[in-house]
Amino acid sequence: MYPEYMMKSIKNVEKTRPQRLEMVKKYGKQVFPAMSEKERDEILNKYHPDYKPKARREVRVGPNKGERLTTKVADMLESHSRIDPKNLISKKLITKLMYWLLVQVLLEWLPLSLLKRTEVMF
Repeated sequence: MYPEYMMKSIKNVEKTRPQRLEMVKKYGKQVFPAMSEKERDEILNKYHPDYKPKARREVRVGPNKGERLTTKVADMLESHSRIDPKNLISKKLITKLMYWLLVQVLLEWLPLSLLKRTEVMF
C-alpha cells in the first residue's frame, strides 16, 4: 500500500510504537489503536475531498492536458487569462528600459572625471 521510499520511516514507527504507547499510558493520555487498512479507506472515502469521485477531473487543454487535477485547479488552468495581450510590454521595449536603467545607475556611480572623457549614448 505504501511506496518504497516510505517503508524505512514506517518500520521505524512500528519499532518505536511500544515505547511511545508506554509513555502515553504513563502520563494518562488516551491511546487510540491504529486503524486497519479497511477502516482507513472507509474514512478517507467518506470524508477526504481527494478521495471523492467528483473531486478530480481531466484537464482538457494546455501543457497539463490529460492530467487528473482537482476540479478548482483544472478550472483555473482552462479559464481565460485576466491579462490583456494588448497591455503586454514587448521584449524590445524591456531591453531598452533595462539599458536606460543601467545608464542611469552608471551615471550615478561613475566619477565625473570619467564622464567628461567619454560620451554616453542612448
